[in-house]
Amino acid sequence: MTALSIKHSAATIVFGHTLTLSGALTRSNGVGVVGATVRIYRQLDSGAIARIGLVTTGTAGAWHLTLKPTQNATYAAVFAGDAADTARTSATARTLVAPLVRIVSPKAGSTGPAGTAFVVTGTVSPNKAGKTARLYYLDASRHLHLLKSARLSSKSGFRFSVTLRHGTWRLVVLIGATTGNTAGRSTTTKVTRV
Repeated sequence: MTALSIKHSAATIVFGHTLTLSGALTRSNGVGVVGATVRIYRQLDSGAIARIGLVTTGTAGAWHLTLKPTQNATYAAVFAGDAADTARTSATARTLVAPLVRIVSPKAGSTGPAGTAFVVTGTVSPNKAGKTARLYYLDASRHLHLLKSARLSSKSGFRFSVTLRHGTWRLVVLIGATTGNTAGRSTTTKVTRV
């Protein structure tokens, strides 16, 4: 009898970042199966299944595969078996992929006149054209307060025109869960109005 494990390096990653899948193929006595071929499969939320990798087990039967997912997916490893060891399919590991939300302008730490409109622009990757992005500010307790909403352009860009009173503002842009991806959030951009 054999056992085949799988684990992921993160349950959620941001689009463009790497994910490492790893595990081990072992016999019932705990000894690793070295030099075996393990196939790695991915199932998207749509139900589509594809083989995404072919790895060879090393020391102690260990294997690993590094990839850059673009969508939420559930992964499994499969050993087809051979003359000495029985076939085995691992449990599954699921990783969510959040869009990369970037505020391009204004730059963090920028200063401008209070009571005058200024523009917040940025992008969302992968392309989420037509979806809604929302601009919030964070209060001292880190609670979110909605300032504006806008649909993403054909190139997945956003643009908000806002007027803020005197003070320091911490701005963040969010997009809700969409087909293939979980919700995404930008880093916080701090601006001052004087």
